[in-house]
Amino acid sequence: MITFAASSNSLKAVVPPVFKTIAFTLLLVTSAWGDGLTSTVSKNSIALGERTRIEFHLPVAALGLAKYDDESELPVLNDDLIMDSKHIVVLERDFTREKDTLVWRFDITSYQKGKVIVPPVEIRFGPHTFSSEAVPLDVLVTRAPNDKALRADFGESAYPINWAMWIKLALLALAAGAAVYYMRKYPGWRTWWVRLKQRATAPRVVEEAPESWLRRELQRLRGRLTETSEKRPPLVDDFTLILRGFFRRKTAQPAESWTTAELKKKLPEGTVPGDVLPLLTRADQWKFGGQKDDAKAQIVQPGIETAERALL
Repeated sequence: MITFAASSNSLKAVVPPVFKTIAFTLLLVTSAWGDGLTSTVSKNSIALGERTRIEFHLPVAALGLAKYDDESELPVLNDDLIMDSKHIVVLERDFTREKDTLVWRFDITSYQKGKVIVPPVEIRFGPHTFSSEAVPLDVLVTRAPNDKALRADFGESAYPINWAMWIKLALLALAAGAAVYYMRKYPGWRTWWVRLKQRATAPRVVEEAPESWLRRELQRLRGRLTETSEKRPPLVDDFTLILRGFFRRKTAQPAESWTTAELKKKLPEGTVPGDVLPLLTRADQWKFGGQKDDAKAQIVQPGIETAERALL
């Protein structure tokens, strides 16, 4: 005996077959007493080896319970007669609860042609005992009993071909072949691939703000004013390059290669303050006009102060 739809094997070792036969007979005789326990069969006639399902339904009210929940005691099912039957093969079995009814299911088949009997089951719950009725089952064959003719030989069945899989493999092989051909014919792809990898793995560089760069460069230029030896580039050239470099960083335009007139014309309006443009003009006059003024005192030093005031 088991709970749900399983049977115990412990009785098989202690109960002789003769007592099982007696119990089967008693169940057949007393099956009419099992008010409340009903059975249904999906198919009463099956072919050899065909599956059919038999269900045993027991209302909860028949157990004397107002309701049945997961904490309630479980009924005990005795299905030894079905499990030990020589004519019935149990394929699957299950237990469930449908609303207010307990249901035991058996998927069975048989390989003995003719009429076979599905033995009854017994369900116990406290003082209540319920027995089902034996169910007759017709097991049919597809040939008439006197049909002895040989059937035609159809040969061995061919293994099914998975065309979808083979088409995908063929397309994949074709794509791989095209890739190999392209790589051999156009070796320049290696350079492109290396550049792509370098670009993907190169660390991201955050560009310095134009104002911060200008402040640092003007401070460097101010340090050159105290030097006694002349270095390259000259102070005036260094000063004008700093201003042009600031405009390039500020506007993303090639201002370092433009003349003063081009700066005034090509840069957006308002980019070059009115105080800065005269500085560039005086520097051009000093470099190209042959003036001999003291560039350090007359152009660079006042230019640094003016640039800091106008641009920072």
